[in-house]
Order: sequence, then structure tokens, then C-alpha cells
Amino acid sequence: MPLDINLFRIDRGGDPDKIRESQRRRFASVELVDDIIEKDNLWRQVTGDIDNLKKERNAIQKQVGIKKKAKEECEDMVQQIQQITNTIEQKEAEKENLKVLIDSMVGKVGNLVDLTVPVSKDEDKDNAVVSTWGNPRDPAGLLNHHDLLWRIGGYEPERGVGVAGHRAYFLRDVGVLLNQAFINYGISFLRQRQYCCLQPPYFMKKSVMSGVAQLEQFDEELYKVSGDGEDKYLIATSEQPICGYHMGEWLEEKSLPLRYCGISTCFRKEAGSHGKDTWGIFRVHQFEKVEQFVICEGDLEKSQKLQEEMSHAAEEFYQSLGFPYRVINIVTGALNNAAIRKFDLECWFPGYNAYRELVSCSNCTDYQSRAMEIRSGIKKLGETEKKYVHMLNATLCATGRAICCLLETYQEPNGVRIPDVLVPFMGGITFLPFVRDSKNAPSIPQSVSTKKPKDEKKSSEETTSTADTPESALVAAITAKGDEIRTLKAAKADKATVTAKVEELNALKNEYQTLTGKPYAPPGSTAKSTPAATPAPTASAAPALPQASAPTGPEAELLQSITTVGEEVRTLKAAKADKDTIKAKVDELLALKTRYQELTGHAPGQTAAAAPTDSKPKSDKKEAKNAKSESKAAPAKKEEKATPAPAAKPAVVSAPKPPASVWVNGKLDLPSLEAKLKVFSYVAGYEPTAEDNRVLAAIEALGNTNFTTNPQTTRWLRNITSFSAEERATWN
Repeated sequence: MPLDINLFRIDRGGDPDKIRESQRRRFASVELVDDIIEKDNLWRQVTGDIDNLKKERNAIQKQVGIKKKAKEECEDMVQQIQQITNTIEQKEAEKENLKVLIDSMVGKVGNLVDLTVPVSKDEDKDNAVVSTWGNPRDPAGLLNHHDLLWRIGGYEPERGVGVAGHRAYFLRDVGVLLNQAFINYGISFLRQRQYCCLQPPYFMKKSVMSGVAQLEQFDEELYKVSGDGEDKYLIATSEQPICGYHMGEWLEEKSLPLRYCGISTCFRKEAGSHGKDTWGIFRVHQFEKVEQFVICEGDLEKSQKLQEEMSHAAEEFYQSLGFPYRVINIVTGALNNAAIRKFDLECWFPGYNAYRELVSCSNCTDYQSRAMEIRSGIKKLGETEKKYVHMLNATLCATGRAICCLLETYQEPNGVRIPDVLVPFMGGITFLPFVRDSKNAPSIPQSVSTKKPKDEKKSSEETTSTADTPESALVAAITAKGDEIRTLKAAKADKATVTAKVEELNALKNEYQTLTGKPYAPPGSTAKSTPAATPAPTASAAPALPQASAPTGPEAELLQSITTVGEEVRTLKAAKADKDTIKAKVDELLALKTRYQELTGHAPGQTAAAAPTDSKPKSDKKEAKNAKSESKAAPAKKEEKATPAPAAKPAVVSAPKPPASVWVNGKLDLPSLEAKLKVFSYVAGYEPTAEDNRVLAAIEALGNTNFTTNPQTTRWLRNITSFSAEERATWN
């Protein structure tokens, strides 16, 4: 039980008003406290009735003994004893049911909030800044971490999505080195401060997890693992299993405090974060983390001092890395039930032009130790309460986010510099050069003479029979898996089972494409013809791609407002609020987007070059039309290359600039889409938007998703369809 039930009992020294005030400050139910007191009074009354009935039964049993010795009639008294016994059994059952109900209700009441915590529900406005360190780097001209991690060859997001779905990725080469360097530096850092390292189990029994995780975490955060007896849950942080490390134990006070360094992979569904941080590795389903965990005596003054010590340790860690940061005191409305106070350390991300959370440090007092039955010392004469230990936890380093911050903080024109303190853990590497172009840059030009023979060779291979080959085996496996999915859907199997099979099917199709160099098409099907690829636009005809830069001033303020209101709309929809409330917020969001487009000339999430052509003035459209007709009248140059001079040096084809729109006369133009996706991850840029949904609907209307000659479109389709329909519905 997280809170001591005696806190609700005035006659046992409790203070219900103190609990009510804490609930009010948390913006949680105050009425719940009164309901608990009412049920507890009933439980105590039933307990008293049982005691009285037992006393009455004992008295009658004594009289029966006397009568039997005297050989007197006592049958009526024996029946009376049986009736009392039956009543006691009924009361015992009622008492047990009340206890289960009360324990469940008490588990929903939050820990008593510390008076130093700012009272508010608005984290963005009212979190109190405790301290700051360092000079934030000017964001002008800097890149985001996902672009930098790609350039240094550190990760493969699309291959990860193909294997494991949304928010999955492969760390690669120097990305792996960075991840391990942060883990090993974190271990070394905490061992110097007398922390004992623990690498815990990665899943927990539900009976134990329910003692340390809130009910909503089971739905929004935790992955369930089935198959071997009792269901288990993958850990979201090493704090959870370490809470149970001393479960059921009595700890000697002289051995406290105990300091543990938890090292683990963490797994989170991020169900409440649809649409947030969808690119890069900042918010993902799987990541590594080094955690501080401390157990101390059940003394509030001591645990508060230890919380500050743990927060200061995290500050020293990021000072050593040279990451500018601020420490904030989180508002009451954002605290989880266990914490009485929480400090977050937010580091400066110049690519984001914002502070982002890297550390969370909480004092949970005895809230978790009561559930785990971990006590300290021996109850002395006159003491009425059990003595439970206090538990505190603090992130030291979530490696994915630390990598993101390092990349943005130490980026240079040709690569990323490694901070000195991390060099020994990187095997002496001091600089990570860019090894490939950014995704927002044109692809590296290739000569005609080197590309053509490769295409011809591929064409000849495609005509070869695939009977009794790995290709035919994959076709058979894909067909069987498709039949299995159709059977499950017909049987109305649960969503998780169907989703798992669909992911297996997608993995097989990806394997097929890797093997054959073309997307999978069912045997006997014929791909619908797609529009012929148009000639690459010349440098004079194509708009130049503007240099990406972080928005500032009114544009940045409007973007922040659009993001905030968008989150409010999604929250209202998730809570199934009334239509009028949602409509009002949607209208507010549309008005903000209109103001943004009037200010910048393009929609949020698009660059000026990516704005739809429909937004151009009529005069511009007319000029474009005239230019197009002139280009048609001009002789086609592609026919002249049929007889090139034998000794001529291979010509280099200039990489085309991305088209301004993928729509021509209101219809989807596949060559334009392919060209656009050579530059951007999504149709409108680096984040999914409603435009991706529009294009997906147009492709589905074509009835064909096998684009052998459109590899970027195939990649985009694989990525987009890894999102659920519910997730896609939130894109603005």
C-alpha cells in the first residue's frame, strides 16, 4: 500500500486534511480521500463486529462445556454457536473485500507533495528554474541530430522501421561506439562516487511491477510479454526492478544509504506521444540508460538532501561533457504518484533551438518501499508505525538523448568533435567526419557510362527463371504468411496478434526486395503502368533548395503555438471530449496555421521551396505554363545522345532539385514524388504531415504499390504504413 492507511485516521494520529491538500495541489481527486475514509470506517466497524461475535461465541462455548459436564441439555446453545460461526464467516468475507477495495483506492492517491513544488498543471509556463550552467550555442545554421547522425554514418532509421516498425532503428558503426562510450563513462563516473553497479532483469512479474508502476503506465508505456506462465512486462527503466531488489527485507540502518548504478536497456510504448519527436533517436521504443538509485533511512530531511546530491551528480556529469543545461523544479500537476518532488535537468539542443530533458530526479520517500515491504531498523518501544526506507531515483545518462545533444553541441562544418572526457571511451577517436551526404542534399552524381551497364545486367537477370531458388522460397513464404493473416482477420483475432504477423510479412517482403532488387509482386500479377519519368529539370527551371535554418522571432512563436494547440487537440480526442470543445480547439489551430502561412508564404512543416504550387499567384502559374510549352517546343536533347562520340569522356548527370509539388493538374505525379523523396524523408519535409496521408490515399486509389523503378517511393511507403491509422490521423 503506497500511503499508510493510518494517515487517513484522525484517531491514529493521521491528518486527512493534509492528504486532501496534497491532492488539490496535484489537481487530483480530493473526493477520493473521503471515499477511502468512509470505506475504512466500514472496514473497522466490520472488524469490530467480528471481534465481538468471537467473544460472544467463546462465552457460549464455555457455558456449553459446563452443561455437558453436568449432563444437561444444551442443543439450542450448540445451534447458536453454529449461527454465530456462519455470521463470522460472512463478515470475514465482507472484511476481505473491503480491504481489497481500500488498497486499490489508496493506490490511486499520490504521495504527499513537498511544499517547495510549484503548484500548476502547465509545465511549459510554470516549471521553476533552479539553476543554469554554460552558454547555449547560437542555433543559426546548425543541423538537427538526426541529420548529423546520418551524415557520420551512425544509424539506419529506415532499415530499423522495416524490421521492427515505427520508431525503430539500427545504430551503426560510430553510433554504436558513442552509445557504448556513454554507458562506460556513466559506469566509471558513478563507481567513483561509491555506487554499486546492477544490471537487472529486463522483464518483471505483473505482481511486482504493479507495486512500482501506475495503472496508466501499463497502457501507455509497458510492453507485455506472454508465453511462460504468468504474464511479464518489459522494464521502462532499471528503477523498476531495482525497487524490488530488497523486496521483503529488513535493512540495518548502519548499512544505509545504499547507492546503486542501474545499467539496462529500456522499453517504452510511447503510446501517449503520437506525433512527438518522430525523427531521429530522441524518443524511441528501445534505448540504453544508466540510472542512479538510492535507498536511505525513512527520514524526510535525509532523503531530501540525498535528492539534491543526486541532482548535483548529474550536473557534474553534463558539465564534464560541456553540455549547457538548466535544472527545473517540475510542477505538481506533472508529478507521478510516487514522487513528492522532481528535478529535471534539461540540456540545450542548438539544432532544436530549445532545452530538452535528459535527467529526471525524484524523491519517492516510502511510497514504493511500502509496496515492496522494505523496512529499516527495529521498531522501538512506544512506536506505533513500521519504519520503511525511502527510495530515490535519477537518470544519469539516457544514451540516445545524450548522443543527440553531443551531435548538436559539437557539430562542425565537416563532422562532429568528441568532448575530451569521452575520448578514452571512444578508443582515442577525437573527431567523427561526415561520410555521406545529408538527406536534404542532392545525391552524389553518377556518370552515364557506369550506370547503364549495371541496369542492362539487372534487366538480363530479371528474365532468368527463379524456380528452385531463394527467390521462389521467399515467394512461397510471403504467400503463406499472407494466407495466415487473412485467416486471422477472418477469425477476428486480436489486433496485437495480427500486427505481429503483418510485421513478419513486411520483413519477408523487405528480404525479397534486398535479394531481387525489386519490390514483391504477387505471382501472376501485372504492375499497372506508371507515368513515364520526365526529364530532370535544368538548373534554370528548378527552384533552388533553400538552406535550412532554425525559425526565429514571430515564426518560431507561431510554430510553438501550433505545436501546443495541436497537442491539446490530440489530448481532447484521446479523452473523448465533447465535439464543441474539440471543434473550438481545431478552429484555433487552423487560425494559427493561416497566420503562419500568411507570415511565411508556406505551410507549417514545409520549406518555402516545398510549398504547394496552388499557392502561387496566377501570374507565376502563367509564366510556369509558358516555360513548359517552350520546353516542349524545343528539340529533345535526350534523343541526341543515341550516338555519342566513342572517345568522349563520360558525362556527369546533375542531380535534380526537388520539385515544388507532387501534384500536376490535381493528380499525383509519381516522378515528382520520387524526386521529392530523394531529398526529404516525408512529402513535406522531415516530419510526417497530412500531406503524406493525402499522397498515400492517392497511391491506394491507383491500386498499385509495387514501384520497381521508384525505390524512394517504395521506401516511403514502407515507412508510412508502419504507422497505425490512429497515429496517421493525428498528423497536421
